[in-house]
Amino acid sequence: MKNQILAGLAGSLLLSNFAFAQASDDVQAGPEAQLPITTPPSVWVRGPGVLYDNGPLINSVGTGLGGEDESVLQTTSLGMNTLGAGHQALNGNRVADDFTVPVGGWLVDSFTFFAYQTGSTTTSTMTAVNFQIWDGVPGVAGSNVVFGDTTTNRMTATAYTNILRVSETTTGTANNRPIMAQTAGGLNLNLPAGTYWVDWQTDGSLASGPWAPPITINGQAVTGNALQSIGGGTYDPLLDTGTGTPAQGLPFIINGSLPNADLSITKTAAAPANPAVGDTVTYTVSVSNAGPGDGDMVVVTDTLPANLTYVSNTCGATVAGQTVTWNIGMLANGASVSCDIATTINNFGPIDNTATVAANSTDPNGANNSATAGVGGVPFPA
Repeated sequence: MKNQILAGLAGSLLLSNFAFAQASDDVQAGPEAQLPITTPPSVWVRGPGVLYDNGPLINSVGTGLGGEDESVLQTTSLGMNTLGAGHQALNGNRVADDFTVPVGGWLVDSFTFFAYQTGSTTTSTMTAVNFQIWDGVPGVAGSNVVFGDTTTNRMTATAYTNILRVSETTTGTANNRPIMAQTAGGLNLNLPAGTYWVDWQTDGSLASGPWAPPITINGQAVTGNALQSIGGGTYDPLLDTGTGTPAQGLPFIINGSLPNADLSITKTAAAPANPAVGDTVTYTVSVSNAGPGDGDMVVVTDTLPANLTYVSNTCGATVAGQTVTWNIGMLANGASVSCDIATTINNFGPIDNTATVAANSTDPNGANNSATAGVGGVPFPA
């Protein structure tokens, strides 16, 4: 019985050590393996529509064993020691990093994460990725998951990045840590402006890792503020285990587009029934956003006809000559704003006035982006 208990304790210790070791892939003494150089079946392409890139992964171009780019851990120059962060599904490990969505929001199509398994060829061995998006720091009171979960495999593609993870002592000689891209696509996720955190976890078909390579910048040990959760525990800062334990960031890419914002404009005019020179004409301009996204950098331009003299406005618009420019800025989905522009009649002739609205965001319907109002004008003397 005693031998069984001791055997059980030894087994538990081994499992504990294995789980702990899976927290990071650290530099080991001795030479690294050189695998046969093969042509991968596919190589990852960055793709169009990049909304956000959390940081560089390559710091040495074309210096790899087969001419690949390298992500070089600065072991000698900076005393760094951690090649990759554990975020394995098998061990319940996760990593997280933050990003900020600007005013106007994003329509997110995909996230791309990066991982490697030591001993892999250039054919990707990655089998799964799950992720969550939080409106605050993961696991902290008041933070909520706004998208995703910890179980759904959202990986839609994976391929070799043509990047090798190496150290300064193995650059140009080791190729046993080829970095793979894992894309979670088809999201069609509308994210309004704000600061978010994404946490993720991967799985692969080999025993090693998967490991998340950190942001790599020449001459810079501290690269970000990523977090790591070991075995489902609390999130702690992701630190390199080398000199000074510098904080690390993690590369990931968000692809998508600025969400459409269907802006519309209306215009009315108030004036005496039989306007004459010297009378006041007041225009009311209204702009609405039917969404689905926020309108970004919304601007109304209203060029007054020559027989009107500008007097005032109620929205802080600027005036240059006969052109009134109303900088609305961000107009949220479902919001409406109005502005009154007062003028006086200074001459005879028809009085028709057109205002237009434009924005930095895409508008799917341009037919409602201008509006005209008139008051009949002042007849010329007989």
